[in-house]
Amino acid sequence: MPTKRIYYVCGVSWTGKTSIIDLLSEEENCTTIPEFFDPYPDYFPSLTVNSNEALKRASVEWVLNQYKKKENVIRSTQGLIVCDRSPLDLEAYALAFGNNLFQYTTMRMKKVSWSAGALILLLAPNLNELLKRMQDRGGLDSFSSMRLVNELIKPLEKEYIRIFNFTNAKSVPTNCSLEESLKKIESILEEPYCPCNINKVINSFTQVFGLVFRERR
Repeated sequence: MPTKRIYYVCGVSWTGKTSIIDLLSEEENCTTIPEFFDPYPDYFPSLTVNSNEALKRASVEWVLNQYKKKENVIRSTQGLIVCDRSPLDLEAYALAFGNNLFQYTTMRMKKVSWSAGALILLLAPNLNELLKRMQDRGGLDSFSSMRLVNELIKPLEKEYIRIFNFTNAKSVPTNCSLEESLKKIESILEEPYCPCNINKVINSFTQVFGLVFRERR
């Protein structure tokens, strides 16, 4: 088994990614890297598909900057590394927010050399469990949680599946306790290491989605 192994734990919100990363951080010989290093902008929670394009692009640039910081940590770290989300997560979000943003994001992502790593995609639980998590852990009322599911979580997971179909990601259902999800991921960490070439996947979007890129001047 290689001395350096990188794993990206991916997926929509409320699947337990960050909680699992926190638990893995307590284990020996495992370096965990958070999704973001800095507090996210105040407008993030209110960002929607209908937000203006300039605001959506500003969001992409902020997230991209955070992922570049993550990439720098990955390059300087040895051993087992587990990251909260991957560069492809940003692509999935961009695709959910419209083709124009997806094209812009892909153009920007192609300019970075991303570390190859094994992808673990956490799939959203069933509706009742998802709503329960949002209300119990997030403090959302029933109306707000259902609205978030319909307007973001469902369409976003659809785009995640579209994006990750071009990878060798391991899918992990999360209709179970956090401890059971953790065991599933620990089992994957023991399997033969099969990293995904992130840049190759991003470059393939040009053909797959028929994107036409115009370089900035």
